[in-house]
Amino acid sequence: QELFASTLDVNADVHRQRRLQLDYRFRGERLELRLRPRYRSYRYLQSTTRDREDVGGYAELAWRVRPRTTLALHATALNREFMTTGREDRDRIYGIRAEHRWTRQLTTQVGFHRNTRNSTTPGFSYGENVATITFLWARNNGR
Repeated sequence: QELFASTLDVNADVHRQRRLQLDYRFRGERLELRLRPRYRSYRYLQSTTRDREDVGGYAELAWRVRPRTTLALHATALNREFMTTGREDRDRIYGIRAEHRWTRQLTTQVGFHRNTRNSTTPGFSYGENVATITFLWARNNGR
């Protein structure tokens, strides 16, 4: 699963978005690899101060330690450039996750992530550490 780098403010302005995204997945008996490069362009119709282009990607490498236990490393990189203001952001997320499937319905995930943004605009850079514990429950659907 992909964690998304913190994005920008939410607004109701109408914009045109162009996207290009590739998704490569390899799944072996114990090893899984996922690579997802992407490009996005936003052009606002009312105000051009928010026009921007994003170039980035996501990579994940997972190893099945036991039949129901998986360890994964993941990284997300996003380079954002604002066309009219000259602002540039460099977002990075690095993390590790352990997942254990207890039953067909119940899975537990524990993860640690580092999220950073380096911006050319003062006050927009930050760094944070995140710890997550997730319980996933899936219905059996009669199977």
